[in-house]
Amino acid sequence: MDEEDNYDAVDLQFPEPIGILRLRVFSASDLTASDFSMLGPATSDPYVAASLGLTTWTSEHVLKTVNPRWGKGGKGVAADFPVHDLGQVLSIKVFDYDWHSSDDLLGIAAPLIVGKIQWGAKQELQLISNATDGKPAGKLVISTELLKLHPKAGKARKEPPSVAYLSFKVLSVAGMSHDAAYPFKVQLQIWNGSEKDGIGGSEQTLVKAVTQDSTPSPQGNLAEELQRVGFALQRKGWNAHEIAEVLGIEETRVDQFLQAKGDAEQEKQLAKEADKRRAAIKPCFDEVLQVLLPNVEETGKLEITMVDKKGKTL
Repeated sequence: MDEEDNYDAVDLQFPEPIGILRLRVFSASDLTASDFSMLGPATSDPYVAASLGLTTWTSEHVLKTVNPRWGKGGKGVAADFPVHDLGQVLSIKVFDYDWHSSDDLLGIAAPLIVGKIQWGAKQELQLISNATDGKPAGKLVISTELLKLHPKAGKARKEPPSVAYLSFKVLSVAGMSHDAAYPFKVQLQIWNGSEKDGIGGSEQTLVKAVTQDSTPSPQGNLAEELQRVGFALQRKGWNAHEIAEVLGIEETRVDQFLQAKGDAEQEKQLAKEADKRRAAIKPCFDEVLQVLLPNVEETGKLEITMVDKKGKTL
């Protein structure tokens, strides 16, 4: 790639979204009654679950009805999903919320391909009981809208649930302790309110995103020519630190090939030990966290923390 290009391999792996799909759920009708009672007719506590790419969302459940309505005044409830490709599929399912057991599937809507979705107007989706038998299982009323990202905040729409998009790129961390409990995770949280831990505080987590487990920083095999130079310098009495400075590589790598002395098996074992050290002192993430931001008060805060494998904040 062009050296002046600001993009790298991580950016290519985690591209920016081309837009935001806003799903609004209004109501459902003739759903399956999943809960039975001796005191009245069978009913359900339905909620909607939707997913697009890596983003998932669930609505609140509505108590004891097979004809639920969501939101106040018929406005429905909304969720936003980053869209990276018009070929992505929006999946929508309706479940019955159960208090003491796993939730029951009430119905599945046909997959909606983003590029073929009917935008704007309300639409009624036929639900089927499951993907196998295809029996009718009620209907769900929704609407969808494709929003464009705008670089100028003043021209952007500020309607909930999301008003902005944040991209947070995490590459690696240096300066960690050798005895740190790896692998690690980096988490991003956005708080709204006053004191998170103080008495009477009302701070609330609005957004939370977490990376995958860290990996050791990459290290390729040292060229044989450089190893020969290193051995020659060692025979002249140079120590590992001096050799590392001349060769322009990490001192731990010099120690590794000097100790192995050409023994492939020993070098392999030393390489594993070196990976463990690098996993602890220089974890690598190479990931981009992409989050949609709701309205945040002036007292809101963005917090970035790293936790070890036990969940301890470092």
